[in-house]
Amino acid sequence: MLQNKRKSLSTFFVAGRRVVGTLGIMGVLGILAVGGVSCTKTESPFKIGYIGSLSGKFADLGATARDGALLAIEEFNQKRGINGRTIEMVILDDGGDPQVATALAEEASAAGLKFIVGPFTTASGTAVLPVINREKILTISGSTMGDNLENQVDYYIKLNPSTKAFGVELSKYTRQEGLKRLSAVSDRKNDPYCKTVMDGFVPGFDEGEARFIKEISFNSNDKVSYSGIARELGSLETDGVLICASSLDTANLAQHIKRELSEVNLFTIPWAVSKGLQERGGSSVLGMKFFMPMTYEDKSQNYLEFAERYRGRFGADPSFVALFNFEAVTILVEALREKPGGTPLEIRDLITGKDKHEGVQEDFFIDAEGDVVRPMILHEITDEGFKRLD
Repeated sequence: MLQNKRKSLSTFFVAGRRVVGTLGIMGVLGILAVGGVSCTKTESPFKIGYIGSLSGKFADLGATARDGALLAIEEFNQKRGINGRTIEMVILDDGGDPQVATALAEEASAAGLKFIVGPFTTASGTAVLPVINREKILTISGSTMGDNLENQVDYYIKLNPSTKAFGVELSKYTRQEGLKRLSAVSDRKNDPYCKTVMDGFVPGFDEGEARFIKEISFNSNDKVSYSGIARELGSLETDGVLICASSLDTANLAQHIKRELSEVNLFTIPWAVSKGLQERGGSSVLGMKFFMPMTYEDKSQNYLEFAERYRGRFGADPSFVALFNFEAVTILVEALREKPGGTPLEIRDLITGKDKHEGVQEDFFIDAEGDVVRPMILHEITDEGFKRLD
């Protein structure tokens, strides 16, 4: 069970309803079925765990990831769940803390959960990996991207390309645009994510006349001096800055950096891309560029219908992690329907053994190591939102 100090921090959610206190997962499991469908005594619900970041600095985007998973669960329950069994999702908040995520994974195992969607951050995904592999819990994440989570046969499937790949694409683009002096700011609270972004970015940019000058690190657990970071960047005479941080920190950093370097080019990563980034960053984030494995300008009927259903349920446009977590639940439930009673290993092999999976925007492939293959699409933040650049 969680230590007392962790219990006091833990918040449990079932079907989107908050359950606070030291109840523990065992007490939470029987409370409520997603979609309001009750279970008979002879037919127990099929329980799927969810570990996400619903409080703290990552909550802005983290809540949308949960909502994407919830929408899929509710829609499957309207279609007889898993072969007639109601699906119940037990939603657990790690607050963006990898230690809490690990403790929640341990409790999920003790409670008998064998399938989990999440976690939200790469740091939490890295932390829970030993637990899920030891306990043989199939875990599918629609948001983690860390390169350290790839290239291994295990119980972890991730539906986002690696962070290193995003760094490589950014280095190609910035060199193509003729930038000569680049710097970066990164949040070490999510170190596995930002470190692998930099591993892909720096070697690709730092060639010929182009120079990577400096990476400035901070920890969002501590008090952050945005103005101090901006002043340091101002002294470096940099013409571009890559920010690897949450939407809240990215917006605050952009405002301070633009005061020091009004003409600097700003770049970010998918972790920061949410409605809150533009709302908080205002004019400071206009022109900021980033690569995404999807586009908000997709006009396909499938995506438009998904976005309409999401807006009708949650009153907002879906984020990319909402879309990918919807897909995470979809491929998991479809495999469970295809192989009732399948073990986590059997379900994993069924998912990774398919030639392709039908996505909300386009089909995607998951290799034998549980790593996804998707395209990278360049975007820019404009007054109209996140605009795709061809």
